[in-house]
Amino acid sequence: MRKKLLFLLLGLFTAHYGQAQFDVGLEAGITLANVDIQSQLGIDNNQTAQYYYAGLSPRYAFGPKVSVIAGVAYVAKGYRIDNGPAFGDSKFRYFYIDFSAEIEYKIHKTVGIGLGLYDGFKVGEAQKFGGDDWIDTKDFKSIENSDFGLIGALRVYYKKFYLNIRYALGLKDINNITYTDDNGQPIEVELRNRHFQIGIGYRFSVSEE
Repeated sequence: MRKKLLFLLLGLFTAHYGQAQFDVGLEAGITLANVDIQSQLGIDNNQTAQYYYAGLSPRYAFGPKVSVIAGVAYVAKGYRIDNGPAFGDSKFRYFYIDFSAEIEYKIHKTVGIGLGLYDGFKVGEAQKFGGDDWIDTKDFKSIENSDFGLIGALRVYYKKFYLNIRYALGLKDINNITYTDDNGQPIEVELRNRHFQIGIGYRFSVSEE
């Protein structure tokens, strides 16, 4: 799947002019990130953390309603844990380069909905406890090096600008830590990324029908 997404991204850049309208979007915004935790330990105090993203999204429009959108973005994901007012929040931040591919359908001339897939490559991770500084944990490798999932998007267009609201549902267990009970028996703990992105973008026209 990773290779297919990469080939699609390259194909959108190198496709022959004149077959469809081709443009490229630049966007940036906030990421409201969390994780879905499945565990016998009963961990349920994870909370949403606010991070950021920035990306590039070439788009091929096949007529007025249907488009194929590829994307590459630098995305900060993760979550936080509320430890109470005495200790402050613990924050966990994971940095990815995400590749994505979507099919977008215009339900109105200014509104489009998109469905697709993303595949992420981890490029760093960090942790923060209370008021302390961020600690680089890339050598600790608390999570897997890749992420994969589904995306759904809503975009509102105004001239060359657009508002992008996107939700990503991670399908891959990214946990890379082995947990054990008092007897040394392994305890299953699974983490899957979940995040909303809200951003503003601008599209540069490259070719026209």
